[in-house]
Amino acid sequence: MTTIYIKDASGQKIAVSVTEEVAAADLETRRAAWRNDSKERYYRNAKMSSLNDCDEEMGCDIHNPEAVLIAADIKTERRLNMVAVLKTLTERQLTVLKLLKQGKTKTQIASALGTTKQSVQDIHDAIKKKFKKLL
Repeated sequence: MTTIYIKDASGQKIAVSVTEEVAAADLETRRAAWRNDSKERYYRNAKMSSLNDCDEEMGCDIHNPEAVLIAADIKTERRLNMVAVLKTLTERQLTVLKLLKQGKTKTQIASALGTTKQSVQDIHDAIKKKFKKLL
């Protein structure tokens, strides 16, 4: 079961538990409505200001407004998923991740944390495992 949020007649959010299929259908319906609204805004204004949301990685055609808007939606969803994964990391995993981001080697991290290189490798593997679930 998954929880989705809908608005009642007064505009209040209500949490509803639904099956995965219903949640997926709801998400697709919301995306379609969003795409239609976005297309309408684009053609009404006859200009596109967010070309930077579209990049080669996504294989996006910058002359296709729908592709640009979908790419922006995908990037936003990825960011939200990454934040969710980062919230699940332990303090130790966050420390190792920050040190790796700073360019430290696993040997340097191990000496800074007073542990072995293998422990740092195990922590790094656990971090990668959590992020692989995201992909």
